[in-house]
Amino acid sequence: MEQERQLQAQKRDQERNYLKKMLIENEINKKKAEEERLRERELDIAAQEEHAKILEKQEQDRQREFLARERRA
Repeated sequence: MEQERQLQAQKRDQERNYLKKMLIENEINKKKAEEERLRERELDIAAQEEHAKILEKQEQDRQREFLARERRA
């Protein structure tokens, strides 16, 4: 009887330790996922900024070409 009680107590301890380990792993995974989401967001912002620079340069080139054509006319 005592031995059975000890086995049940050990099993409960093992289950409790397993749950604690799972909670810790879940927190770590959540943190990694959030960091990855932020990194992807930063990359998206950088890509958008680069695209905006390209569009601005294209607009400047277009305006220069337009002015050059006006001067030649």
